[in-house]
Amino acid sequence: MQTLMIEVRNDKAMALLRDLENLDLIKVIEGDHVKVNQENKADHEVSELKLSQKLRGSITLVEGEQLQRDIQEGREEWNRNS
Repeated sequence: MQTLMIEVRNDKAMALLRDLENLDLIKVIEGDHVKVNQENKADHEVSELKLSQKLRGSITLVEGEQLQRDIQEGREEWNRNS
């Protein structure tokens, strides 16, 4: 299951969404502060998500470790040249 946020642009679109909901294919959640479930963890309001939460899973663990090494290398090089 997946949670999406969409912008409804006209009444026909809303009627289609209601029809899909009546067929028990989707669930419409209305409101300005729609809550989403992040990988079966605690609910967070969309407006209150931290950047780290939004980006979680965008790179692999191996890529993250390499990035950390590259950053550390850059810092050490910077300090040597200062």
